Amino acid sequence: MTTWFLTIGNSDVLLNTYGNWDLLERQARAKNREILHFTRTEVSSPSGRKMWVFPARSLGLVYANHLEPIGADLEFPRLDTLCQEFERGDRLPNRIIILLTDQTYLFDVSNRKQNSPYWQDTCTLQSILEFYFTNKLPSATQAIVRTILLGV
Repeated sequence: MTTWFLTIGNSDVLLNTYGNWDLLERQARAKNREILHFTRTEVSSPSGRKMWVFPARSLGLVYANHLEPIGADLEFPRLDTLCQEFERGDRLPNRIIILLTDQTYLFDVSNRKQNSPYWQDTCTLQSILEFYFTNKLPSATQAIVRTILLGV
């Protein structure tokens, strides 16, 4: 049995289009006033394509409920590369364990400014990652584990 242990960061889930972000962000903010408005950070893929990075927690809060209709907006460059390498060697995993962070209890609402490590937490990406691996590696038995990491 092959098991993957993965950690995820902000640059591991990117937007390949900025077209749906504004509307989805407004909808998410209407439901949860705690969500801040983040400006996009543009990055280039190795092929030169433009993509956008948002803090992991905000990306998860905005996209988590919209995976079926517009999940194709999301790119997973590191995970795609990893999957391709393992597919070539015929060593696909039977189980995937993803370590996600949640520092909610460390940062009260008054300390959740845009530069707070709180927004770098990956716990809200759980459904996005499950969606990705269900479509990318349907044969893998998935176990996604959330861990709480203290401090930054």
